[in-house]
Amino acid sequence: MPNNEQLEQLKSETQLLISKISHEIRNPVALIQSTLDLMAIRHPEITQFDEWDDIMDSMDYLKGLLNDVSEFNNATRLHLQPTHMKEFLTATFRSLQPTLDYLFIHLVTELNLPETPLLIDPTKFRQALLNLLRNAYEASPIHGIIHFYAFSKDSLLILQIEDNGCGIPPEDLSTLFQPFVTHKKGGTGLGLTITKQIIEAHNGTITVESSPGKGTKFTITLPMTS
Repeated sequence: MPNNEQLEQLKSETQLLISKISHEIRNPVALIQSTLDLMAIRHPEITQFDEWDDIMDSMDYLKGLLNDVSEFNNATRLHLQPTHMKEFLTATFRSLQPTLDYLFIHLVTELNLPETPLLIDPTKFRQALLNLLRNAYEASPIHGIIHFYAFSKDSLLILQIEDNGCGIPPEDLSTLFQPFVTHKKGGTGLGLTITKQIIEAHNGTITVESSPGKGTKFTITLPMTS
């Protein structure tokens, strides 16, 4: 059985390989996109074809997948800095508010946090939270409600995101964080995997509770000394 050093070496080599493959694929994808844009300019009538929309949807999916693969490959590389969590969370919610207003979804927040800053990577952690909040509003009905709770307990920071949406079938819960496994149309199956990687890179944990028709609750637990 490989030891920890061998596992880290394998992980490093795998990440390098993924990075190289992603880079090599990105170049022809950019070329194809440029060619399609040029065709649309020279022959605008082709944009009226049903097949054109299918092609553009596929291109958007492919570009999104490449971005997700890149994020998946770099999720555990953190740039830590002391961060006041209440200010950080408030700014994150503010950036999301226009989307929620457009979807007629109400975000209710309860932030009971200590003043002591937490050592996190703000960019990566914001990405993780936005992934979870996006899942919440995509699952929610019009005029749905998302609750966000943040509090400390026993030297732990606990964050909870709870929606009143469609919920997750029991048979899907066990594969929810597995890479390239998706249960929604157009998903890449990497969003929640990346989120879990980011949380665990901060020495935290993430769990989920859900049932069909009763919404979903994600709980993040972080050590206050991370």
